[in-house]
Amino acid sequence: MKVRIRGNSVRIRLDRLEIAALELGDVVEERTEFGPGPHNTLRCTITARKQAAPLAAEIAANHISMFIRQEDAANLVNTETVGVEGAQEIGDGRSLRLLLEKDFACLQDRPGEDDTNSFENPTACAR
Repeated sequence: MKVRIRGNSVRIRLDRLEIAALELGDVVEERTEFGPGPHNTLRCTITARKQAAPLAAEIAANHISMFIRQEDAANLVNTETVGVEGAQEIGDGRSLRLLLEKDFACLQDRPGEDDTNSFENPTACAR
């Protein structure tokens, strides 16, 4: 799982195994430790569930939860769909942009990056 937060936007990329796990009903989780103890750990989870919106999110106690509609999770596994996008109203006329997408392999090797379970980059085929 790769997470990018910029302003009022949260973008998450999932590899093949993580997207397959969503379709099976599993919760996909990533943890980043900033120090010892749970209060120094950032958790991010993705869960497929029945809901009206394509994506929804919430945050509480160092835990970002994103929820994807079950049929959209199945489409990510079974079709060429690259991602799912949504917006969530947060009050005062503002919204949080949400994006959940397939993680494609990098076109150039990067030290420390493991693209083993990434999706094949469609741009690589054109080279």
